[in-house]
Amino acid sequence: MGRMLDKDYRRIKARYESNADGDGDSDGNFPLEKARLHLVPFFAVLQCASSAVFGWTIQYPRKVHMAVPIVSTFITGWTAIATQSVIMTYLVDVFHDRSAAASASLNLARCLFAAAGTSSVMPMVNALGVGLAFTVCVVAQLVALLGLAVQWRFGARWRSEVERRR
Repeated sequence: MGRMLDKDYRRIKARYESNADGDGDSDGNFPLEKARLHLVPFFAVLQCASSAVFGWTIQYPRKVHMAVPIVSTFITGWTAIATQSVIMTYLVDVFHDRSAAASASLNLARCLFAAAGTSSVMPMVNALGVGLAFTVCVVAQLVALLGLAVQWRFGARWRSEVERRR
């Protein structure tokens, strides 16, 4: 995953520098959010689809081959790890002087959300059924993508304000 992220970053950086006015000082306005986070929506949509497939195939186990929920679990796990790698790389780029704290913060948030999800999924399954409960989880994940949209839109401005204050 790291090699893919680095290659993608270099490609976007080269395109940005070729479009710059040739003043050589294009780093200050480099769209880091777009370079690092543009894969997250792809991974998130794939994860949402695989989670929904998992929930609905578990809801109707006699109508679907058992390989379907197994493969969807693999896809869900792979996209979760890929998303975490992308976000971790972005956080280390943004907080290069405090990368350990950024990494710890992401892991703490991930574990807290996992604990909340684990404790709430069984009551949802009991109340709604497996398919609908996982659909609710998918909707929650799609709503969480609004945070990415906010970061995508305002991240560069926030980074430049912090740099000005230093």
